[in-house]
Amino acid sequence: MESKKTEEELNKKIKYLYNFANWGLTPLVVIFIVVYFLTKPTSIWTILLALLVVFTTFIVCVMALVYIHQKKKLQKQNDNQK
Repeated sequence: MESKKTEEELNKKIKYLYNFANWGLTPLVVIFIVVYFLTKPTSIWTILLALLVVFTTFIVCVMALVYIHQKKKLQKQNDNQK
């Protein structure tokens, strides 16, 4: 029962990350592209925005990999218990 609840929590976290990647990162990348093309001499804001995009994308990918790994480990434990 506890493993079922944990698996549901992991599925929920993965779903939230997926939604954030779609609705949070995509507009951030679009804003970066617009700012990049509007400021021809590269300004500090363009560089900071690029770093924010890279850092946020990296964090989301790492979190997703960790959650998926935990989910697979939990499924393996459940298979061994059966």
